[in-house]
Amino acid sequence: MKRRVLFLCLSIILSFIFVSCYDIPAPEVQIWSTNPLGFSVCRYDYDFVDTQYTGGPYNMNPDLYYVDISGAYQDSAHHQYVWMVPHFHYWDVVSVDTVTFWVRNGVEAIVDGYYCEFYRGTGFGEENEFLYQSPKYSNIGLFLPTTSRREDTLKVHLYGWPIRVREAVKMMYSESMDTVWQSVQVRVHFYGRDAYGEDKEFEVTKDYMLVRTL
Repeated sequence: MKRRVLFLCLSIILSFIFVSCYDIPAPEVQIWSTNPLGFSVCRYDYDFVDTQYTGGPYNMNPDLYYVDISGAYQDSAHHQYVWMVPHFHYWDVVSVDTVTFWVRNGVEAIVDGYYCEFYRGTGFGEENEFLYQSPKYSNIGLFLPTTSRREDTLKVHLYGWPIRVREAVKMMYSESMDTVWQSVQVRVHFYGRDAYGEDKEFEVTKDYMLVRTL
């Protein structure tokens, strides 16, 4: 009887030590594939004429629009003489059709969000010039499940995911006759954590390319 009690006590102690010492590693998340890897972008993605009941033409939002003041004209509307002002909307986002994730080490994970680094494309053999970093966007929340068998790799797809590129496009087209600056490299950092509440973080990167159409 004493041996059984001693054996039971030792089992409980060893189990406690094993559980308390077991440490969940950070998820080893990789991007299996993504499509497309590059995007052709114009300076503007759409334009419209704004009806302005003011003494002169103006830009309603300089961050979003370029206004062609020389193209503004006056016309009558609702029995008033108003300005008709062309507004050109800067190219805002590109959409990635698919990003496919998988976890190498069997630790289930959650992709929380992403942020981007933008680099000016330079000549062959030269290091790209850093431009700016975007804010962190924590709006994905994609669950990455795993299996107990390494060979049964589970792939999870993120569809129709947008990259905000307006500032990069504005920079790339700031000199309309510049034929040297033809591209912008977008380095995307996806970040997240394990799905068990252990706060084990991961980050995985992927490069995309913006190319001027003109």
